[in-house]
Amino acid sequence: MANNKLLKEQTASLAKAPRLMFIVVAIFIAAVGYVVLANQINHMKSLKQDELSAIASLKIEQILKWKKDIYDDAALIYDSPLVAYHVEEFIKNRDAKLQMEMLSSLLMAAVKHSELQRAMLIDKDGRLLISTQEGDSLNEFDLSFFKQAADMKEVVISDIYLNPMNAARVTVAIPILLPGHAGNVIAAVLTEVDPNRYLFPIIQRWPTPSATAETLLIRREGNDVIYLNTLRHKANKPLTYRIPIDKFAQILSVMAAKGKEGVVEGRDYRGKSVFAVLMRVPDTKWFIESKVDTEEIIQPMWQFTLLLGIIVLLAIWIAFLFIRLLWHRKNAVLLSRQFESESQLRKLYIAVEQSHASIVITDRTGTIEYVNPKFTKITGYAADEVIGQNPRILKSGTTPPELYVKLWAAVTGGRQWRGELTNKRKDGSLYLEKMLISPITDDKGTVTGFVAVKEDITQSKMRESMLLLYERQAKMGEMLSVIAHQWKQPLSAISASISRLELEAALGQLNTETLNAAFDKMKFQIQHLSETINDFRSFLKPDKEKTKTTIADILHKTLRIMQEHFEDMGITIEQKAMPDIQVETYADEMTQVFLCIMENSKEAFQLRKTVSPLITIDVYEDNAYVAIEIDDNAGGIPPAQIENIFLPYFTTKPELKGTGLGLYMGKLIVEEHCGGIITVANKGQGTLFTIKIPILAASAIPD
Repeated sequence: MANNKLLKEQTASLAKAPRLMFIVVAIFIAAVGYVVLANQINHMKSLKQDELSAIASLKIEQILKWKKDIYDDAALIYDSPLVAYHVEEFIKNRDAKLQMEMLSSLLMAAVKHSELQRAMLIDKDGRLLISTQEGDSLNEFDLSFFKQAADMKEVVISDIYLNPMNAARVTVAIPILLPGHAGNVIAAVLTEVDPNRYLFPIIQRWPTPSATAETLLIRREGNDVIYLNTLRHKANKPLTYRIPIDKFAQILSVMAAKGKEGVVEGRDYRGKSVFAVLMRVPDTKWFIESKVDTEEIIQPMWQFTLLLGIIVLLAIWIAFLFIRLLWHRKNAVLLSRQFESESQLRKLYIAVEQSHASIVITDRTGTIEYVNPKFTKITGYAADEVIGQNPRILKSGTTPPELYVKLWAAVTGGRQWRGELTNKRKDGSLYLEKMLISPITDDKGTVTGFVAVKEDITQSKMRESMLLLYERQAKMGEMLSVIAHQWKQPLSAISASISRLELEAALGQLNTETLNAAFDKMKFQIQHLSETINDFRSFLKPDKEKTKTTIADILHKTLRIMQEHFEDMGITIEQKAMPDIQVETYADEMTQVFLCIMENSKEAFQLRKTVSPLITIDVYEDNAYVAIEIDDNAGGIPPAQIENIFLPYFTTKPELKGTGLGLYMGKLIVEEHCGGIITVANKGQGTLFTIKIPILAASAIPD
């Protein structure tokens, strides 16, 4: 009996299965139909979105062109010396009929051939002198607008407003200046533009057939939104229809006035559901709302919906006919898929548990729901200690709060965040983590939680710092070549001084005064050799301090080192100007740069056997920089080589003559250490090096 009862229960269960499967399949088919319909609607909306965006952008371009045309028309008067001349002459003698007629003709011509309408000439005291329309008079708005243009000394274009006749107008105030635009305002021309002639028609014109589409030009006035143009679905004149912002917060025009932009769906001024694009018009207080009724977008879908419904019903009917025959096979497939899905979930769980990365999963508020064993190994916190807590328990206090704000804004906004944070373990020790935080979303795209995949990079960062240190130390090899290059001139100068002493001793002309002078010069050169070693020892240290000095002092020190040697070789050094412009820089390093450039000139003179070799030095102020120009007449650098002159190990000298590091190190000193600029160019019969060093700010110069 028990077996029979069990058999009946199993049979009843099998009998119910096809019906249940049919319901599921029917729901699935209906859902597929719904998704297809939704996708089609979304596709239609996407097409309409592109159309609305293109139309809104086009309208904005046309509006900006309209404003530019107005300004260009006004500029014809503003920039006209003829108008300024006749206005000045007329103001001097207001009884001069010739000047009045000429000005009237000029104003009439400007009105006739432009967007501008009536024009009035006003003197600097606000008195009406000439008008293109009889009976014109000035009101308070005209006078205040004239004063604004006079104060600014430039063309001023008003917003759209209603004049006393309730007509939409734009006023343009054009100041008349003498002499040029830098002089005083002697008068002004006030003109009007009628937006009904061009602006409103282009806004209301819709490029494709539509029963409901329209473009609205709006602006905010206090707590109201005002519609500047006439409305398609409401009888109104421009600037007469307005909506209170506090009572109609869901109206799209109100949203636009509050700063919302982009593609939106909502209600228009009629309360109708619409699909719209909101954009701000640049350099104005205006907003564009290009919209079309949602019903118009969906209406073409009814026929498609009917056809889709028939297909769905037919599919359900076919499913009903074959459901029993396919039941066993489908049952096997479902079981197989279920096993496969469970297997994949099991693999995923094992992969997460055994991952070498620390993984944290939280809900949408940041409360921890899961951590893997790697998290425990890195932080020292067991899973049950952190589940239910917020990840802020790991905060070290060393990360700027602004970084957390950006992180949270990104992930709550549905975007991934990548970065590095310094966190604190349970024992209080700090560690550096590189992490990727991704939002977890449901089928509707709503953020339901977050997953963070993190890696402890403390050791790798330490290795990276060591590599940087090794790289910095490796540069010392390059420094040795530069030291040899920089020592060549001082050693030559010492040798020249010794030779001179030997010669004077041989001639019997050696005396104490000559000997002491020579010793002083040799001591100075030996001191420079010592300073060169110290300078290059500190060259790669980041903690060198700048000193406050002048470029003139640095150049004088440079010339003391090598001028005598250069003069012995027949090389003339001409100093054009040496102003005492203060800088804050590395003086010894700049000395090395100047020495390197002039030493290169000397070697070029020798190589090319230049007649009357000359080096010219000029110093002048160039905006926020002090510029130093050093040029020679040694024949210049070949054009094919000049672009590579600052590359390491590149030299224009014969083989074994140079290391190719002098100018390379000079560029590093000027640009990376001193925050300046160094350039080279061929000029005349030689080469011109230009060096620019930032001038010391006045507030930093001691009294």
